Amino acid sequence: MVTAWGMSDLGLASYESSGEDRFLGYELGQGRPYSEETARRIDAEVSRLLSESHAAVLERLSSARDRLDGLAQALLERETVGGDELVELLGPRPAR
Repeated sequence: MVTAWGMSDLGLASYESSGEDRFLGYELGQGRPYSEETARRIDAEVSRLLSESHAAVLERLSSARDRLDGLAQALLERETVGGDELVELLGPRPAR
């Protein structure tokens, strides 16, 4: 996402080679097409994206903890739940 498609704050740039004639271990014998400073910026951007995603998921799971505990209890008791019961336990599916 960051190095191949430019989907980050680093801008709309690709930091990967075209992928043609690649094989397992090919990149190990090749130099990077960017500097060490750019490599550090890429690492920092990937780390930032992972941290933000982790925080968002943790917040979402924490805010639904009581409903998830109810689902876990129902699964422990009956092993399966149907669609209607799932909606009853978790609420309607949020709109995208």
